[in-house]
Amino acid sequence: MTAALAIAEPALGASRDAAVWACLDDPDGAEAVRAAAPPRTGAPLISSGGMNTAFDRLERNGPPEVLIVGIAASPDPAGDIRALSERCGKATRIIALGTANDVALYRGLTAAGAADYLVLPLTADALGAALDSAARRIPSAPETPSDQTRVLAVTGAASGAGASTFAVNAAWHLAASCGRRVALVDLDVQFGRSSLSLDLDPSNGMREILENPDRIDSLFIAGALVPARDGLWVLGAEEPLDRPVAVTARAIDRLVEEIAGTAEGIDTVVLDVPRHTAAADPAILRRADTVAIVTELSLAGIRDTVRMCERLSDALEDDAIALIAGKQVERGKGEIAAPEFERGVGRRIAHALPWDAKSLALAGRDGKALAEIAANAPLARAIGVAAEALTGLHPESRRKTLKGLIHHAFRRN
Repeated sequence: MTAALAIAEPALGASRDAAVWACLDDPDGAEAVRAAAPPRTGAPLISSGGMNTAFDRLERNGPPEVLIVGIAASPDPAGDIRALSERCGKATRIIALGTANDVALYRGLTAAGAADYLVLPLTADALGAALDSAARRIPSAPETPSDQTRVLAVTGAASGAGASTFAVNAAWHLAASCGRRVALVDLDVQFGRSSLSLDLDPSNGMREILENPDRIDSLFIAGALVPARDGLWVLGAEEPLDRPVAVTARAIDRLVEEIAGTAEGIDTVVLDVPRHTAAADPAILRRADTVAIVTELSLAGIRDTVRMCERLSDALEDDAIALIAGKQVERGKGEIAAPEFERGVGRRIAHALPWDAKSLALAGRDGKALAEIAANAPLARAIGVAAEALTGLHPESRRKTLKGLIHHAFRRN
């Protein structure tokens, strides 16, 4: 019998009663798991396939008390561990197994929700000690400050729909009018507009943050944040055009975690995400509580919104996506009515932004937020209402106001 055949696949129903699951990349570890499993938990459920098997079993069964999982074949171990931790909940202790003896990897995995990380080859003594330790504590990730930090990601379904305008002014409103402590992060590191829109210098260190996330900490992030006003900081860059910077889910997870740990006490993060970045890797948005897709009411807007929603559904729950009707096509020149647009995309429009070219031009010229230029303008008010709703601050009593703004935006002569 070969080593690969030493792990017998259990019947599908067996995992319902097993308190310990082991989804191994290395079949030689099966005996160590059997020897180390606590007697009270009964026989462990042991199978091959590593991460893929773990996710597959969680689709069919409730989570176990302990999940031992191989990460050697995972392209993003920390990201996969975070996803497992979120799927299992706080009661499950996750022990990761891998081949790299790397302190940075260990830190990343435990920050993502693993109770421990063991380097192969696996021994019963090492696993037994890890199980004893895990039984005395909850995985670290659910206890980090980042879990109390609200994350709103904003992306566009169409070029020029107003995603960056919404992100900048939503962040400003949350800080200025709601008392939130907000970090605005512009992930368009070469052509981003967030810093420019608020007349700020670009941040230092954005490339290091994205390319070497394991080397950053809250002190590094605090030094990179540029204050825009009381309660609002901006992280943006103007990187050289001949030196592209990759944006990865692992880097964004770490960035949000470290932002939450800064002395500034930041409780809200607004991510301005270029649409090509979001489409290339939807996992970048997995840390967001809500993803606002800003679109335009046009045929192209319908097409691109449908495609973007389908793409993002790979990484997000359906109810995490909110549609915002941004830049309006001039009436009489091809604008699609809101009900027709909603039928076309199969989703409701959550918020509508009446266009205000004059206020936007003045804000752009002076490097100021809309609320500083025209606080009572319909566009500034609509952005404020949407920002509060999307970050969980929208009170029940203001729903009538929201309905009125949507009616105003779509009213026809």
